[in-house]
Amino acid sequence: MLPEPVGRIAADAAGGIVGAIGTDDWDGVREATADWFARFRPRDGERQRQLARLDTTADALSLAPDEELARDAWTARWAERLVYFLRDLAPPDRAEAVAALRALWPSAAGEDGGPGRG
Repeated sequence: MLPEPVGRIAADAAGGIVGAIGTDDWDGVREATADWFARFRPRDGERQRQLARLDTTADALSLAPDEELARDAWTARWAERLVYFLRDLAPPDRAEAVAALRALWPSAAGEDGGPGRG
């Protein structure tokens, strides 16, 4: 079980990821997110797998008849993905991954900003 703040950090990061889709920040967010996953799961093709997932999310949002509903659903899905990913890491790696996620998404730590945001 992960502590509540980790779940909140994952939810905030997921909101940032999905919220960046369709904005000028998307390319930077997409790359930074895939790099984060690959850093903590350094196996062949991890970065490409995550890029494909991010592209699937962006494509689904562009085709959604109700964008707000779709964004909420995809945000929940990415939050769950992040929580499961963190849960599967060994405690020292988990702490490092959480710190790196906070660095990518300062809003998860109560600050403004995120990847690609000046």
